Amino acid sequence: MKLPVRAFATAAVLSVCACSFAAAQDDLRVAAVGLHWRDGELWGGSDHFKVRFDPGSIEYTPALPAAPRSLPMTLRVVGCGRGGSAAPMPAPVRPTNATTTVTYVRPGFVERYEVRPEGVEQSFVFERLPAGAGDLVVRLQVDTELLPRPASADGALEFANGEFGGIRIAEVVGIDAAGRRAAGSLRRDGEVVELRLPAAFVDSAALPLVLDPLISTVITVASGSTNHVDPDVAYDASTQRYLVVFTQYFSLTDQDVVAQRFSVSGSPVGARILVDGTALTEKGARVANVNVENTFLVVYMRSPALTLAQADIVGRAISASTGAISARATIEGGTNHQRDPDVGGEATQSDDEAIVVWNDETAKEIRARQVNVDGSVSPPTVTPFGGAAVLIADSPASLWTDYAPVISKSGGTTGNHLIAWNRQFSSSPNTSIRGAIIDRSINVLEDLLDIALAATDNDLPDVDGDGRNWLVVWEQEATANSGDNGIAGRAVGWNPNAAITAQGFFHGPAVIIEDGSNDDEREAHVAWLGESALVTYVDNFSGANDDIYVQSVDVFSCQNCEGVREVVANSLDDEDTIRAASRASGGDPVAGAMIVYRRRDISPSPGTLDGDIFGRGFAVEDGVVSNLGGGCGGDAGVPFANCAAAGFSGFASRMRGAAANRGVWLVISPDRLDVSCGACTLVPDLYGAFVFASQTDARGDATFATPLPNSPGLRGIVVHEQWLVFNPSTGACAGMRVDMSDALHIRIQ
Repeated sequence: MKLPVRAFATAAVLSVCACSFAAAQDDLRVAAVGLHWRDGELWGGSDHFKVRFDPGSIEYTPALPAAPRSLPMTLRVVGCGRGGSAAPMPAPVRPTNATTTVTYVRPGFVERYEVRPEGVEQSFVFERLPAGAGDLVVRLQVDTELLPRPASADGALEFANGEFGGIRIAEVVGIDAAGRRAAGSLRRDGEVVELRLPAAFVDSAALPLVLDPLISTVITVASGSTNHVDPDVAYDASTQRYLVVFTQYFSLTDQDVVAQRFSVSGSPVGARILVDGTALTEKGARVANVNVENTFLVVYMRSPALTLAQADIVGRAISASTGAISARATIEGGTNHQRDPDVGGEATQSDDEAIVVWNDETAKEIRARQVNVDGSVSPPTVTPFGGAAVLIADSPASLWTDYAPVISKSGGTTGNHLIAWNRQFSSSPNTSIRGAIIDRSINVLEDLLDIALAATDNDLPDVDGDGRNWLVVWEQEATANSGDNGIAGRAVGWNPNAAITAQGFFHGPAVIIEDGSNDDEREAHVAWLGESALVTYVDNFSGANDDIYVQSVDVFSCQNCEGVREVVANSLDDEDTIRAASRASGGDPVAGAMIVYRRRDISPSPGTLDGDIFGRGFAVEDGVVSNLGGGCGGDAGVPFANCAAAGFSGFASRMRGAAANRGVWLVISPDRLDVSCGACTLVPDLYGAFVFASQTDARGDATFATPLPNSPGLRGIVVHEQWLVFNPSTGACAGMRVDMSDALHIRIQ
């Protein structure tokens, strides 16, 4: 199994890629990185890397836990110019530093690095352009024992050790002072890497101009000639560990479920765990976390036949702290054919159950069952609730067929889950997406949501959320019978106090997240990050070559927060079968996630049978939003400020789930007041504040849209905001007759 963990180098003045991510909390950012002088040398680092800043060069050492020795790369600028000329650099420049930023002042430009938890952000800032005409070119000397690989489909360069991992340089972008962006290119010439921006953009650029490459660390945890498929991942907040599960083929008739724990930095923890390794067929593993027990629940299909005829749904618990594994428990057995299980965990400290959903293919029904997980004993135990499984959706054979159920990775703060599944009517060749909202005891709160109707094929949904709001994503065919899929999404909400009949509802229509013309996108998955969601999918490059894309999107509008897709791509490999889990799903407030996926060799031999499991860890760079508390009263809702990034036209302050049809005020201030009013605390300082009046709708929602211009001056600005909701009786803040939401601290990225 192979696991790349990210470290980055991108422009410090602007996030230009949906995956150039940064930490979600200021205090975590400070604690997670270091930059200091030691014995006359300037060093920086985090869990993912270490870096030494020498006169005229940097030495970047990725954290490759499985490597027998360090495999650093030295980078130094050796030329800069226009067109075919690149003037050599003068004598080495000694670095200067302030906080977490390192600067080299060169003739005509500044070479700058920011040390961050997830990597080193690199940029070249031109206050004036080099003389001449043509493309703007910066040449870097690269010294490393890592071997160069052929350029990938997206033009990225990778230097790797096939067994342990390596370093990736990708996505050259130019950004001018007006916020205009242009894609650049990379080229390797021996030991020199050339960064290039097109002349047309450079000639019209407003200065200063920033040239921005991206550097990331890749870790190979294990590799081999056996085929590994169908990964999934979950996170436990207390131990700060991920568990990755997957199926390993030992032969065409012997398939087993395997697991491995990882730290948040991507280091393997403990030994590989053989979850089930009998002569039967075990596959299709899914995993979720039960936070209060610090334990994962792994569920999968188990059958005496390779074809999974008469398969049972079984499960085992794995301790996040020790790796101890429970005895196998049958969640649903019998003569019917059970398949496609999924599992939703418990993010709070309030309960110790997970919910398993699956498709009874014989009865054509979607069913669910609670499963108790006890991690206080060693090994942990798994106890499915007795009696008949709960029927979520039935399928009269003459009318429709229900299949492919999924459930949100956790129930968020409320313990409520959204289940989504496919439905195909016998009268139509097209497929639809349906959904139901349940509580942690599988009481149905909303029994049937028409998430996507059957104008074209809508297939293979995935869902995640916070217990009040969810995002569903799926494959949607562009036109009927075309086979050209795109990625669609729809935001779903639930409010028991809504002044409407349907307490489960849609925040808006289904939207297209990605749909390249004649370019098949599929296998959509989503991880709820808190203020945004990480949407992952597979994009077909050509033939057997599939690549992995990810986007950070607004959880209510599905708009791309950062405007540029991150690519996991390689022209010689096929990447697919992708899943994701956020730290929020395990009860952690940090906006991080891990994706896992399969990579198969296309060429050279052994070709597509040699599948390995990779992963990448992410922390989102779409603004820093912290909950400051202060809220009180039953009429106030939950505040959101999604994707607080300069240049995001869809930015809005939102309150969700408040009392319906009430007057509200949004208070925004650069300063804090923190004055008590009854049980509430008014956090923003009213002196110099902006106050906006509005009203909640019938669902208890209110929105104030404030598109953020693409201006460097916005980045780093901090504001505090809080919603006040009119209470017709006395209100928790009696003197003002209002209830208050929690306040948010927002720093624009």
